[in-house]
Amino acid sequence: MEKYTQLSGAAFYALLQNNLAPSETVAYFINCIPKRTFRDVLAAAYRGGDMKDRMAEGLFAFKAAFHGIYLSQDAKAKPPVRDTIRRNVSNWLDGKTVPSKRLDIIGVCFALGLDVNTADDFLRQNAGCGFHMREPLEIALFYCLHTQKGIQESAALIGRLDLSFGAPAPGGEAKATVIVEGEFWNRVRSEEDLAGFLESNRPSFSKMHNSAFEYFKYYYYAVAAPEKSEGSPVKSGEAPYLERYSVGKAVAQRLRFGVPLTENLQGYSEYQKAIRESWLGETSVKRTLERKEDVTRKALLLLYIAASGAGKSTYLTREVVDGEVYDNIHSAYSSVIDDAGSEFDAWDDCDDLSPQQSLEEHTTHLDLILTDCGFARLDPRAPFDWLVMYSLCVDEADYDDAQRRECGLMSERLEEVLKLLFHETGGNDPHDGRQAVLYSS
Repeated sequence: MEKYTQLSGAAFYALLQNNLAPSETVAYFINCIPKRTFRDVLAAAYRGGDMKDRMAEGLFAFKAAFHGIYLSQDAKAKPPVRDTIRRNVSNWLDGKTVPSKRLDIIGVCFALGLDVNTADDFLRQNAGCGFHMREPLEIALFYCLHTQKGIQESAALIGRLDLSFGAPAPGGEAKATVIVEGEFWNRVRSEEDLAGFLESNRPSFSKMHNSAFEYFKYYYYAVAAPEKSEGSPVKSGEAPYLERYSVGKAVAQRLRFGVPLTENLQGYSEYQKAIRESWLGETSVKRTLERKEDVTRKALLLLYIAASGAGKSTYLTREVVDGEVYDNIHSAYSSVIDDAGSEFDAWDDCDDLSPQQSLEEHTTHLDLILTDCGFARLDPRAPFDWLVMYSLCVDEADYDDAQRRECGLMSERLEEVLKLLFHETGGNDPHDGRQAVLYSS
């Protein structure tokens, strides 16, 4: 696909080698994927030669100016120390660690003076999702970047704003993010506009991602009740199931994929730790369904695979007419425009696809879903994403949607590789007996 760079394209086209045994796939995964580093993402966002010094000094200034915000998120947060921050920045650039705090990643955007669009993309790639336009603090930070305010000026402005969430809207019907974001662009021209915007939209504010939750519910119910999973993946209300498994049964039988349940990750490679981190469990699924936890990007991708892309031939766009939001369901494979601006080839018969067509079709569909949720698109240079895309590369000929889910074509591919990667078969390929190439970093 032309939307990928040379390195990403190499990782993508390696997925099409269906003659690879699972052990050979694991070997390629560990040894050959040109993994995208934090420094790579930085270099694409900032071209200056003073990146390290500017980032260290700017992040120190940001953490000092916004120390009260850090304390509100973590009562044990300590005042910044310049040498510690410089050491952290060196470790990030050397690939030893990556920034783990979302606010730190936003701080890097301010430190480097990124424009708001570059900053939003940078946040997606490093924190999973871009600025959340129903979260007051992130709206204010977004405004400051958009108006190119400096760190001190931004901190002073945010200190004057009321960033509370407020009581829920009457009837529990909060405005959709697309409405709130549209109002932001239409109304906000000054600090006074921003304060009024925050006040009028306070009942709709939330840390949760509503679109992602609608997709989560749809694919979860497709997994928990395989008898019935047809219908719109974005409609709320009655869940599309007849009889469903308990959450525990659904997780144990459909969502484990051979990944060990142990919490002790001592001795695991960095790849294994990255994959195991935030894996779906019974507690996390229950809390997400109860809206006590937000939907994660990883959870949504795993559910899509477990459901074998149920309902994949549709995707959502939201249209605003006279202040009302309308969910429109479209064919995902007609006149889809890729990043290069050219029309993506569509296949008339989406139920009779080669492995290459299946990969490209499902990748296109997942990118549409992820974008709608504010998440980063699939990246073949990100190890977990590469495994997801590997799972999508299935021979779907002669199967209808129900048969795909029953056979678990995608789940089976993912589970075979993950069992090898986590040594559950003793490091040997259960199919051909060849030794898997594994290492600990």
